[in-house]
Amino acid sequence: MSIGNWTPTNPDAEIDTTLLEAGLTTSMEGRLEELAQILNPDQQANLASQLQLPKEKWLLALEHYNSEQLKALLRFFVRAEMLIPGCEVGDQSPAIWANKLLRQRGDRLTKEDLLWIRENTTNRFIPNGAI
Repeated sequence: MSIGNWTPTNPDAEIDTTLLEAGLTTSMEGRLEELAQILNPDQQANLASQLQLPKEKWLLALEHYNSEQLKALLRFFVRAEMLIPGCEVGDQSPAIWANKLLRQRGDRLTKEDLLWIRENTTNRFIPNGAI
């Protein structure tokens, strides 16, 4: 059992785009399994706090990414939740909001994407949220 630090989320906080870009780069480089080593402890704590922000903030932060980038960010959120303590967000995962934006654009996850998600998370809400 591990004990981490918990910092309450400020509902007025904004998404840290630098952290989001680091996640995007890590995902696109295929280095997600190294996430706990790539992000320092402060970045990990910041990510855990950021993941708690409301859906509306995430939708605004994610809307300017193209479909390929959204899929990479979705993979980042999936692995962060599994690899970084405090990043467990269940039915409020930004991976769900990334998938929602993809669907709005008419871009669906492929069978391979869905299999990858299934193999890489225990969060039963990803990719579609609570039904």
